[in-house]
Amino acid sequence: LRLGLLMTICVVLGCTEVVIDAPVVVYERITEESMEDLRKFLALKEGDALYVLGSGKGAIPIYMYEHTPAYKVAGIEINPAKHQKAVASMQNRIDTDDDTREIEFICGDILHEDFSEATVVFMNILPYTTEEVRTEDNIDKRLKLIEEQRLRLTNRIASQLKPGTRVVAIARLTEYANLKLEGYIQLNTQVCTARKIRCYRRI
Repeated sequence: LRLGLLMTICVVLGCTEVVIDAPVVVYERITEESMEDLRKFLALKEGDALYVLGSGKGAIPIYMYEHTPAYKVAGIEINPAKHQKAVASMQNRIDTDDDTREIEFICGDILHEDFSEATVVFMNILPYTTEEVRTEDNIDKRLKLIEEQRLRLTNRIASQLKPGTRVVAIARLTEYANLKLEGYIQLNTQVCTARKIRCYRRI
């Protein structure tokens, strides 16, 4: 996790999360040891399309493409530098001539990109990502802004996905009548041991 000039330390669920001054995305990287646990939890099948929201340098999409039968794996990342590293890793490691399966990296904002074909989503984004949040000094206002951003992320996910789609999220989403919490898994990230990962289903 790279630190920028502006850094805010937030304590959430007993974990230290670093909010960085970088192009508008904050996430926690799953450790290599926990990647296999995530694969088992996602339980991807041949007919699945996995979208990783906040795909960073591409570690999760590439691992899932290499170790599952999912016909499509895609990552959406807003940071151009991280996106380019993901593309380079894909080109170095994966035979993209296989016309029976697809891996794709998209440089864009999940609030605007289309991921409606997903059958499984892994949301690797924490809702502390706007300039407004990062520059607000008043803690009560900051918490309110975070909840507003959480709601925007939830609305986007709920509006994009078909009923039955699973959403595995590193951050809590806002529960709706059509987005229900089904369970949890604990995974290790670079900044937190036993991070609670939530699993929702679009109904």
